[in-house]
Amino acid sequence: MATYIGFYHIDPEFQRDTGARARNGDNSADLAFQRRMTKLRDTLRAGLKLIGSWGTSSNERPNVWICETDAPRHL
Repeated sequence: MATYIGFYHIDPEFQRDTGARARNGDNSADLAFQRRMTKLRDTLRAGLKLIGSWGTSSNERPNVWICETDAPRHL
């Protein structure tokens, strides 16, 4: 099994909305976002395992997505 690292950026509109909510004192979880993340995890191709994902606090640096697979075509 090989480990792959991918990079991604957060949607600017989502980031603005989340930042605005936090500045207004609303630190509750975005339930729609949580549902989308769970759906992503549950719909990964067979043989593709998500190890982790880390976000940065900067738009200038990408976030990181790490996965394992025996078949790169599953990426």
